[in-house]
Amino acid sequence: MTLSSVLAKNTTYLTVSSIAQKALAFWWFTYVAMQLGGETLGKYTFAVTYTSIFVIVMNFGLIPVLTREGAKQPDQLQRQFSLAITLKIILTVISIALLIGVFYGLNYFKPRPEYTELLVYLAIGIIIFDTFRSIIFGVLRAQQLMHYEAIGQFFYQVAVVIGGIGLFSFGYSAGGLIIAINIASVLYLGYSIFILLKKTTIRFHWLWHWPAMRQLLLIAAPFALADVFFKLNGSVDTVMLEYLAGDRYVAWYNIALKLTITLTVIPGAFATAFFPAMSQAL
Repeated sequence: MTLSSVLAKNTTYLTVSSIAQKALAFWWFTYVAMQLGGETLGKYTFAVTYTSIFVIVMNFGLIPVLTREGAKQPDQLQRQFSLAITLKIILTVISIALLIGVFYGLNYFKPRPEYTELLVYLAIGIIIFDTFRSIIFGVLRAQQLMHYEAIGQFFYQVAVVIGGIGLFSFGYSAGGLIIAINIASVLYLGYSIFILLKKTTIRFHWLWHWPAMRQLLLIAAPFALADVFFKLNGSVDTVMLEYLAGDRYVAWYNIALKLTITLTVIPGAFATAFFPAMSQAL
């Protein structure tokens, strides 16, 4: 299959999957807003958004670098993946420590309710599962196997909806919703590991080699810097609004924001498919 055919195939899969997933996610968020109400929805949104900021440290630009370098030099993909996984484990520990430390620091100036603290701690699981799933899909992107990611992201959203409705029916509120997302994230991570082991020769290995790690971090630094601005642009407003105005205003703001995010589906899918294809061609 030619490179242009692979690009068209991957873009189609990702676009169709993203449209279906975003449409379901938008409906789901509307349903959740009606179930939780303004105050609780604000607490839930704050917890998920706040924890997602620290994914910047966990990822540190490693995923696009792994995709690019793996597409350019397939024979080096196993070594790059082993280095990236080793760094990812270390960065995840640092990230969680920063997340908890900053949260306690913010609470010193404006104490948060215990329920908000619980939601933040529950949401930590989501970012851990998602960051390791993302690096696995970075490998699959390097090998032009993006249709598995497209299928997985839709069924991930389905799992969130089913789990969330089930926990709502048992009387759980925002905490139950985050637990449902954690369960769906575990399933999505398990699916990505299965595809990696089944469809590629890449395996999990711990590899500590500081000169190579330093070189990898230097290559990843520009991607990490771009991720900082992207993530802060999409997250810091919610965190600031929560501390300045309160949970209810966070809920109203994010309901409106969800619609604009839904409209980025097609360019996002094309960019995802385009990046490894062009890396391979260069």
